[in-house]
Amino acid sequence: MERKAALTGSIIVSIMFSFVLWAVPAYGYTANYKQHVETNDGFVVAYDVWIDEENIKMDAAMISGERRVLLVNKDGVLAYMPSSDTYIKMNSSPNWPVGTRNPIEFVRWLKTRDKETLPEETIDGYPCLGYRFMDTESGSIVTVWVWKDKDFPVKIVLAGGLIESVTRFSDIKVDIPVPEGTFSLPDTAREYDPNSLRAMFDDMGSDDKDLSMTDF
Repeated sequence: MERKAALTGSIIVSIMFSFVLWAVPAYGYTANYKQHVETNDGFVVAYDVWIDEENIKMDAAMISGERRVLLVNKDGVLAYMPSSDTYIKMNSSPNWPVGTRNPIEFVRWLKTRDKETLPEETIDGYPCLGYRFMDTESGSIVTVWVWKDKDFPVKIVLAGGLIESVTRFSDIKVDIPVPEGTFSLPDTAREYDPNSLRAMFDDMGSDDKDLSMTDF
């Protein structure tokens, strides 16, 4: 149970950190990129991300091999599980903090705050400027390397806080056509009924009834 609690905490923190950087774009562009997150307690997830002016799709490959898809579209925030073809509606009207709506807005926000500027450096083939600042809420020291040509994050390191993590971005493409249907659920998708899973646990005689999205 302790390991499950720790893993659940890592998942929640990682999802929240993803929200901090990627949500509904505000500057009228499209982008597709790969994102890899690894925390100090062994949580690893790789995303394929699409965004446009109003939508986002984060297709996550979990360390277990399972896929989880997060969609932000006209219907709200949806968590889709391809293995069961089911989804959970998480939020109908998300409120994003200042500087967190998309990577470009994040970088613009970053440049306005107190920070240390680091020497230029090439990260994974991208010529970058580096910045470091203290996140007072988490107690983490945040180091960000930003692709000079596109003002897009390439690497973000959180150190010194409760959860330490390294996030890398790759295969970054901006202002590209978005395939039709990218931000939609499959026509066959069904909204998840938590009572069905509780019934399964009842049949098994399990006392573990405290179910949440992280139990999938």
